[in-house]
Amino acid sequence: MAGSLSSEARDAVRKEARAFLARHKILLPPFPVDLALKAQQLRLAEVSLEEALRRIGADGPELDKIDAMLDVTAKSVALREDLHRHGKKWGCVHEVAHSVLPWHADLLYYCPIILLPARVQRQMELEADAFTSDCLFLGSRFTEEAKAVPVGIRPIIQLADAYGASITSALRRYVEENPDPCCLLVWKCPEGPEADENATLSLHYFVRSPSSGLTFRIGQTVGKDHVVAQAYLELRDTATAAIQHELSNGRTTYTAETFFNSYSLFTLLWSPRPAPS
Repeated sequence: MAGSLSSEARDAVRKEARAFLARHKILLPPFPVDLALKAQQLRLAEVSLEEALRRIGADGPELDKIDAMLDVTAKSVALREDLHRHGKKWGCVHEVAHSVLPWHADLLYYCPIILLPARVQRQMELEADAFTSDCLFLGSRFTEEAKAVPVGIRPIIQLADAYGASITSALRRYVEENPDPCCLLVWKCPEGPEADENATLSLHYFVRSPSSGLTFRIGQTVGKDHVVAQAYLELRDTATAAIQHELSNGRTTYTAETFFNSYSLFTLLWSPRPAPS
């Protein structure tokens, strides 16, 4: 399962994010990144993240996972050169989070995050991601709008577009804030010569709603005869539709929908909603 925060830490971040939205009167999507940077007296760095890391002598394979970095003294945000526009937006707000969350800002004034112990880095990154999600999806606004549309991936993709967010972040938000049991599976797709009918899919990670007890083994694979693999093979050449099917964990059968956007494969599972009385 993707990393998660304790309820106490999550509540503290949520409080700061909603206070930030209220303080700057941010009520409608999409979230104004430029306003957020200006509010924290930040600017985009004149050099790329790669160059910024080189200048401070930072090295190591773990740095390949970093997409953005806050320079507290220079009050600037450096971004990786090849980031997609959604990645740039997320990276900017993520670094804004480090400057807004008081327990982050105080610590980073004395020590860059890449020099902190791995456990502390991980906690701070999870908190900054939570803040970013709260801001980009305007607190509870996205969740309330998602409740008003039919269950499924397509309506969430349409909301993602309205919020200027990536499909991945919107689907995660939908599941993480959903009061009903549901789960999002994100699969690794085969590439190159292996992307044929004999290829298998492996589970990259999964996210579940607070009321869901579903669990899966990261790295588990499904072969070409599995319903998700069949959906992938059908969707590879279209990337414009979602296939609805059923998926069972051996005990319960769930309604599911699989969507492929040319580089990621998503499966959303949920229990059918009871018919209105």
